[in-house]
Amino acid sequence: MGAYLLLYPRVRVRTFIPPVFLLHFPAWLVLILWFGSQVVSGLPELSPLRREISGGVAVWAHVGGFVAGALLAKLFEDPQLVRRRRAVADAKVVWS
Repeated sequence: MGAYLLLYPRVRVRTFIPPVFLLHFPAWLVLILWFGSQVVSGLPELSPLRREISGGVAVWAHVGGFVAGALLAKLFEDPQLVRRRRAVADAKVVWS
């Protein structure tokens, strides 16, 4: 999801909000909100006062995967494809 955030920041995603609403939001907003909710959910697991063991590891695995995806997206980026995508985006701006 971190890679998706960097590669497609302007894409709009359709989101189901119960009971029957389908709304469109920018992908960057949905992903940032999701990432924030994961971090907030995992914060209690970092408390030294916490004695019981729970599922906080899964939350931090999601956070780590998001960050790793964002960092590795640049490593696996195809420069030629990025140039072509930017050229198409620039052409759309000029003709809009």
